[in-house]
Amino acid sequence: HLTSGLEATRDEVEAIREWLHIPGKCLLLAPHHDVGFTEDLAQRQVEYEHHGDRLVPRQQRFTRYTRSLMRALNIPVHNIWGLR
Repeated sequence: HLTSGLEATRDEVEAIREWLHIPGKCLLLAPHHDVGFTEDLAQRQVEYEHHGDRLVPRQQRFTRYTRSLMRALNIPVHNIWGLR
């Protein structure tokens, strides 16, 4: 997904803006945590195995699509851990 090159279209952004005006609606855009936040590769493997879901990669980031959507909606990222 990170390399798909997809970006949010104007129509998609407008549809989300309209949807967000419905009372009780909210939008959550979040990457998964970096499993095993350490330089020690053995410790990363331990943390990864502890996570319990082998389909979840060790690192996840915002996709290009999500970043384009966040830009269009003026949603800032407080970048503490090097999110891309």
